[in-house]
Amino acid sequence: MPTFHLHFKGIVQGVGFRPFVYEAARKISLNGWVKNSGKGLEIRITTDEKKARNFFRYISENAPPHSLITGRSFKKVSDESFEEFRIDVSTSEDTAEALLPPDIALCENCRSEMRDSSNRRRQYAFITCVHCGPRYSIINGLPYDRPQTTMAHLEMCAECTAEYEKPGELRQHSQTNSCPECAIPMFLYNKNGELESSDQETIITHVTDALLTGKTVAVKGIGGFLLMVDATNEQSIKTLRERKQRPAKPFAVMYPGLEMARGDAVIRPHHEAALKSAASPVVLCERKENPATGLCGEAVAPGLGTVGVMIPYSPLFELILSRVRRPLIATSANLSGSPIIYQDEEALKHLGHFADFILVFGRDIVAPQDDSVVQFSSRGGRIILRRSRGMAPNYNPYPFRNIREPVLGVGADLKGAFAFADQHKLIVSQFLGNQESYDSQLSFQNTLNHIKELYSFEPKIILADAHPVYHSRRLAEQLSKQLNIRLISVQHHIAHFTAVLAENGLLHSKNDCLGFIWDGTGYGNDGQVWGGEVFLRNNSGIQRAFHLSYFPVLAGDKMSLEPRLSALSVMKNLPDTQSIIQNHFSEKEWVFYQKLLRSEPGISTSSMGRLLDAVGCLLGCGAYNTYESEVAMKLENLARNVRVDDAADYSIQIKKNELHWEPMIAAVLADIKNDRDNPAIAAGVFRALAEMVYNISRMAGIKKLAFSGGVFQNAVLVDYLLELKPAGIELYFHKQLSPNDENIGFGQIAYYDRYVSV
Repeated sequence: MPTFHLHFKGIVQGVGFRPFVYEAARKISLNGWVKNSGKGLEIRITTDEKKARNFFRYISENAPPHSLITGRSFKKVSDESFEEFRIDVSTSEDTAEALLPPDIALCENCRSEMRDSSNRRRQYAFITCVHCGPRYSIINGLPYDRPQTTMAHLEMCAECTAEYEKPGELRQHSQTNSCPECAIPMFLYNKNGELESSDQETIITHVTDALLTGKTVAVKGIGGFLLMVDATNEQSIKTLRERKQRPAKPFAVMYPGLEMARGDAVIRPHHEAALKSAASPVVLCERKENPATGLCGEAVAPGLGTVGVMIPYSPLFELILSRVRRPLIATSANLSGSPIIYQDEEALKHLGHFADFILVFGRDIVAPQDDSVVQFSSRGGRIILRRSRGMAPNYNPYPFRNIREPVLGVGADLKGAFAFADQHKLIVSQFLGNQESYDSQLSFQNTLNHIKELYSFEPKIILADAHPVYHSRRLAEQLSKQLNIRLISVQHHIAHFTAVLAENGLLHSKNDCLGFIWDGTGYGNDGQVWGGEVFLRNNSGIQRAFHLSYFPVLAGDKMSLEPRLSALSVMKNLPDTQSIIQNHFSEKEWVFYQKLLRSEPGISTSSMGRLLDAVGCLLGCGAYNTYESEVAMKLENLARNVRVDDAADYSIQIKKNELHWEPMIAAVLADIKNDRDNPAIAAGVFRALAEMVYNISRMAGIKKLAFSGGVFQNAVLVDYLLELKPAGIELYFHKQLSPNDENIGFGQIAYYDRYVSV
């Protein structure tokens, strides 16, 4: 009988694709098989060509909700005979092509089953189905099947095995299937590492009591451990901050459900959609003045006016939150400057310093991931602040044209993330921490090795930031020598530009485009510290067209930690105004920095991040950053509720290729002296930046404008750009990636694809 082979590529494993195909084939009496392979999903059927093509079309158009088809093929093969349709044994190839399924948040069906007193999985902490549960975090190999996961050692009971094999079951071929009878073992330890209990009900009761009495509990999640504490208990929050040595950095808050969260935060439709999505990230929302739950808002997120809202994305969190019935802080369990702790042994070794109890379970994590974080502009535009659990590691659609051999982009240091691409696929890793931390460097290398093993990936080209002392660059240099392959440097801000071009399908466009690349720091081609750049992309390539006028870097890297130094630097030529910040310095420091300011600067900067730090310091947002971008975030919060028409009127002068911010700073200082409201001043700075963008656009005669760099995580600035946009201007922002340095590895490959490989 005529036989046809159907092949689907993409995210087609771990999303219920085989059961879907099985049911579809049986409904129309097709015989054959479906299986996972290293190449993706493969189907073989016997029928006439018309029916085969109709079936191919049906599968393509009605694929499971969390699947993503990136390629497909249909061909006639040698005739075969089948007596039925079956799910066949998976096969592997030398080189895997299937994309890794991301971790999927708890689905509503499993959530309902947990609450159903008649269901055998009621109150079960590890309920999953084909539509939800851990995926990327537990995969040891491809194709995605239970023997290739960290659940391989756990045998299913008779009922779960029957579900796994029975056609039409929600858990047919669900690789993470388990129930109370064949449960994933759970253990609760005290802070001294002593076992308290291994019984689920006892553990949940103990954890609930601990949280309600002000204790801190470290709970293993999908991608690592979270520290949890009552978000309505100010003393408990204070204790957690002291233990973590985290005086002001905001904490995320997990709510039992959206209804309770609405009592504390303004949750609009786009926020709700994000929270209910398969990724279920932390979503930054405006905090209400009088939280209904008693949330200690200022203790949770000092000086920000927002709250990072979460809802339970794992059944274990669902179980805990349903018992405590109040918001809980849920923050990554890590040592200062290090990545999230994800191994049970490490948790028991280290987390007793932070938590009173530690909850672990017998499903290992192989791909550690923090929670993803997003915020939205007032118009609903999504801005990814951290791309990790639920979003990593895939990227689609494939944006490149000229990749002929495997390429690795190692990214930058501050927001560690790598990317690799070959002719068929692109992988962009999860956020892997600040690479100045040794533990983060290990996490980076471990994750890179894990991905390389999954895909048998051996790079032939390595791309690195041009900064000579970045740890990521040193790793690239080591790999280049070890593998005897070419190392190519890509300037930091150009990588940002090519990243946003590639995300918007403009990388190979012949249209001229301006790239506004604003961040805190990046090694410039002239040896200075760049960060307030405007690039022109035309037929000649990419040129630096404009930049913020330089100001001195005081005390090197210390300047990014101390906005008071940025403020002093931008007031170098305004000595009569410097007394406004003198109280931020000791007498000895003031003398030292005045002398330093008068000397010839060794290094100067054009950094927009440092300029905004300076403004933030002047407006009382802080003299020090106790966490990254603290003062800039507080400056954004100052302006958050100011309409653009009510903002102060400042301007930035454009002379030749320099953007002179000096008149704006002088006007800001005058308004401060005249006691103008700080929110209007802060808003005026963002409005001036937005207006400058369009002035440059008019001068250059270019209507396509692209934006990248950490400054564009600022929702107020993005809102003002949208509100002031002239007719005919097209704006391009990041979509699947964060504007911060997490996109650098991707941008490095984009640069190679467009400007090196051709």
